[in-house]
Amino acid sequence: MLVAFAAAVFSLAHMVRKVRQETEEPSGLHLTPQRIITAGEGTLRHVRWRDVAHATVAVHRLLGPHLVLLGADERKLAAVSVRYLGSDPMVTAALVRYFRDHPEERELLADRERAIAQFHRHLERLEGE
Repeated sequence: MLVAFAAAVFSLAHMVRKVRQETEEPSGLHLTPQRIITAGEGTLRHVRWRDVAHATVAVHRLLGPHLVLLGADERKLAAVSVRYLGSDPMVTAALVRYFRDHPEERELLADRERAIAQFHRHLERLEGE
């Protein structure tokens, strides 16, 4: 009985640590109305929308494919490995480009579901053309 209790306490402590770690150390790509946040592999970057000239996918020889945000001078502003994206990197790059090109729509990024729904409507319009 004591072993089961100790195992339960250990499991709970591990879960709390994991949740805290994920909260403190975000990973992936986060689009907000004000900026783009990339995180992963020990890096955290905040990039202003106005600084992003292009979003693309590049393959690093050792690290594999990454979503890359480039400035107007083609300088890399941020990159995040596809391991941290959770979706197709080409679609993710298109999503970033959509909201870069439509600043009036960025407030939708405060509500993830509405932002994705708007992006889907945009893709449907493109397919209809």
